[in-house]
Amino acid sequence: MTSILKVSEIQDPTNGNSALTVDTSGRILTPARPAFSVYQGTNVSSQDYTDFTKIPFDTEDFDIGNNVTLNSSAVFTAPINGIYHFGCNVMVDSVEASGYLSSTFYIDDAAVLSAPDLSYRYLEDNQGGQYQTAHSSGLIQLTANQTVTPYIRVSVDTSVTLRDGTRFFGYLVG
Repeated sequence: MTSILKVSEIQDPTNGNSALTVDTSGRILTPARPAFSVYQGTNVSSQDYTDFTKIPFDTEDFDIGNNVTLNSSAVFTAPINGIYHFGCNVMVDSVEASGYLSSTFYIDDAAVLSAPDLSYRYLEDNQGGQYQTAHSSGLIQLTANQTVTPYIRVSVDTSVTLRDGTRFFGYLVG
């Protein structure tokens, strides 16, 4: 026996907020699903990132659910238990003297299992190029109130420019 449920919207039972909508083409939208995108709006010149350092962000594209705090860096706080996808594109300039470029995600402001190599890390030996972009991404299971913060490290070179357009983004998968 086939059951058919024809609805265009599902709301939460307490406040009547739209939790799910279905348009006439069958596309499902979840307007309250946590998602965000933040970026660095200006170049940050001549910084020392030789130790793992929080990546500075100053501009928010969007923040569905108000889960990101911008305060000289970006910190995402999980509103509920779930699996989340995160990405970070870190663009740097003036890295000719560096040995390598690394970006990573810290959970609750600590490396995963106390090892940066296990923290959804991107690592590249840039061989003295002027421009580099590190792309970190990860599918991370979080419990409510755990945090995710992107970090950068550039070996040896103490005068790197973090380029405008560096981004950090993420969303709840389910």
